[in-house]
Amino acid sequence: MSHRVAVLALDGVLPLDLGIPARVFNEAREPDGTPLYSVVTCALGGQPVRTHEDYRLVVDHDESVLESADSIVLDTQEPGEHPLATGALPEEFTAALDPVFMPWPRRDHPNQEPRANTRPTPKRRSRFADRF
Repeated sequence: MSHRVAVLALDGVLPLDLGIPARVFNEAREPDGTPLYSVVTCALGGQPVRTHEDYRLVVDHDESVLESADSIVLDTQEPGEHPLATGALPEEFTAALDPVFMPWPRRDHPNQEPRANTRPTPKRRSRFADRF
C-alpha cells in the first residue's frame, strides 16, 4: 500500500508550487515500478482556491481527505497577508486539521518506552492552532 499524501491548497497559493508535491512524490517508485506514494490535492470545503495570480483553481477533494493522509503538505504562499505568512489561522483551517492532530505516545529515543501524551487532548478546540 502506498503512502498517502494530501496537499492542502489555500487562498493565495503559488500555482506552480502547488503542482510540485504531486510531481515529486508520484515519481518515487519501488524497483518493480509500484508507486510509493499516492497524492491528492484538497481545498477547504472543496471550494475553488484563489491563486496569487489572477485566476482560481478547482481541486477534486475537500479537507476530509486529510484524516486518511499519512502526510500533509501545505501549499506555498507568497509572503503577505495569507494564513501561513501572518500566523493568523482562520477557524475553518484549524478545524480542517484538528482531526489529524490526535494524541500519540512520545519517545525521546527509539528504544525508550513511550512517555505520556504531549499533544493536546482530542476534544480540545483548535488543537492545530494551539501548536503554533
